[in-house]
Amino acid sequence: MHAVHTTLLQASYHIDEDLKAFFGEPLELYDYVGRVVSKQELLKRFPGKIVVTNMAITGDAYGEAYTAVTLDDAIFLGATLIMLPNEEINRKIRNGHFREDESDAFGEVINIFAGAYSTSFGDYFPKNVRLKKDRMTTVAPTKVQIAAEEPFPDGDYFLASYSMRLGSRALQEFHIFFPPKLLGITKQNAAELKEKPVAATQDASGGHG
Repeated sequence: MHAVHTTLLQASYHIDEDLKAFFGEPLELYDYVGRVVSKQELLKRFPGKIVVTNMAITGDAYGEAYTAVTLDDAIFLGATLIMLPNEEINRKIRNGHFREDESDAFGEVINIFAGAYSTSFGDYFPKNVRLKKDRMTTVAPTKVQIAAEEPFPDGDYFLASYSMRLGSRALQEFHIFFPPKLLGITKQNAAELKEKPVAATQDASGGHG
C-alpha cells in the first residue's frame, strides 16, 4: 500500500511539471486522498455531469482504470488550453458546451496525465504499469445504472482524489480510480481503506516532493 500511495501522490508532481509549459501557469493536484469505494458511492460524489475517461492499462497488469472530472472543469481546461477568451470560456461552462475543440484539447490534457502516471508507476511501483488514454464519455451520474457496464462496471474501486487548481483558480476534484486487483490491493487492505481513507498528510508518500 505504501507503493500505491507513493506512486499516485508523486504522479501529481509530474502533472504539475509537465502541464505548466502548456498552460503557462501551474496545474496543481494536492490534498491527495486514497480510499476504496463502490460504483454507487463514487457516482454520489458528483452533483452534476462528469467526463469519464477510460485508461487502458498495459505492462505487468492488463485492464482499465478511469479518470473523472466535472464537465465544467473539462470545458474550462480544454478551452483554456486552446486560449479562448475568458468570457467565451465562462459562456461555454454556463451552457455546458463541450464541443469538439474543447473535447480534443481536454483529451490532450488527459494524455499528459496518463504519461505522468505511467512515469510515476515506472519510478515507484514494483510492477511495470502503463496508462494510455482511451475513450471519453460525458454522463449524468444520477442517470447511470449501477449494474450497467458503462461508463465503468459495477464493483469496488481504489479511488485517488485530489483537489485541483490552475494558477489562482480553484477547480473541483480530479479522480482516478482502479480495480483494486490491478494494483495488487488485497481484500484486507481494501476493507481497511473503505473504513479509513489515507491522506497525504498521513505520510502516504514518505515525504513530499
